[in-house]
Amino acid sequence: MRANANGLLLARECGESLVAERLAAAAERESEPKFFGDEREKFGWWFKQNEGCPRGQSSATVMVSQIGKGGDWTRAFEAAHLDQFTAPTVEGIDFPALGVHQAWNDPASDTLHVDTYAATPSRRGTATSRRVTNLPNASTVSITVDGQPLLRFEVTSPTSIRIDATIDSRQFRIATGYRGAGQRADAAERSEELRAEAAAMATAPSAVSQVRVPRPAAATLMASTAAGCPCCQA
Repeated sequence: MRANANGLLLARECGESLVAERLAAAAERESEPKFFGDEREKFGWWFKQNEGCPRGQSSATVMVSQIGKGGDWTRAFEAAHLDQFTAPTVEGIDFPALGVHQAWNDPASDTLHVDTYAATPSRRGTATSRRVTNLPNASTVSITVDGQPLLRFEVTSPTSIRIDATIDSRQFRIATGYRGAGQRADAAERSEELRAEAAAMATAPSAVSQVRVPRPAAATLMASTAAGCPCCQA
């Protein structure tokens, strides 16, 4: 069956739609796809092995063969992703209660896209939190959830925040200010320059009135207003 899955993957990749259609029908018939788990929240292919759980590698191969479109498999290996360890990253996911079905950075709009769902259905609606790290400047971050502003998050360091939310299907759009590895380096250098300028001004006798004290960022946790604000209930 794994050979059939590989054949299906190659057929779709090469645009052989008729072959892909026939192999997909065979895979659906022979690979025994079904949900499982205490709440039937998991899915896999069992391949008529009569085992206690689906085989991971075989299921993964079938899964890859059934998603995407022609050319996606090739592009996945061609993409450099050289900044994957330094770009803004979501961490500390409360799995398996909370699931994330996409998390990716769009440097063109300096936005981190994170979509969540209730991986354990019985935990839907309960409170959870997660972190976003590798931020250029955590104090300037803004977030929307399903298109509405989210204020219930906290700056935990100059480069990280903690987001408090509930376990559910949600679309988080996090404006991080990240526009690629080159822009990150420029921003870090400029940030150091600004700190040096502020320190120099602070030591000058006539500079007291010129030093700007940043206003609290929108990212500051607003516990006093979150409870009564409809947009903060996400």
